[in-house]
Amino acid sequence: MEQMALLLLLLLGAVVTVPLGDRLGLPAPVLMTLAGIAMAFTPFVPNVDIPPEIILP
Repeated sequence: MEQMALLLLLLLGAVVTVPLGDRLGLPAPVLMTLAGIAMAFTPFVPNVDIPPEIILP
């Protein structure tokens, strides 16, 4: 359940960064990269283990 909440939070973050990028004049992937870097340094975000079969079918 914890991983599902994290994935929903990531989806919400992706939806928020697109209009924010338009407003700031930055591409959305740049903001998503910065958000990912910020999440990597927060201690309360758990590691998400994704099986390779899901990414590389």
